[in-house]
Amino acid sequence: MATTTERVVKYLLVEDNDEHADIVQRCLRHTKLPSEVYCVRTGADCLAYLTGGKPFEDRSRYPCPDVILLDIRMPIENSTNQGGQRCV
Repeated sequence: MATTTERVVKYLLVEDNDEHADIVQRCLRHTKLPSEVYCVRTGADCLAYLTGGKPFEDRSRYPCPDVILLDIRMPIENSTNQGGQRCV
């Protein structure tokens, strides 16, 4: 009998609000699709993750995502930088 393996979708969630991050993760779990969610809180961490910068150099621990879920009002530098650049 042949077995089928489902592909695990890797999500990168970029969200600085813990409540919003929890909601997104609960929604993804509710789909019952095989997935892994990697979370970062700032635009700078998002860029570091995507480029394999510190501390995300180890691709076995921080694989390239299939899908990026991005808070569009995310400052690039950090969540307290009111005048910072925006990712979009």
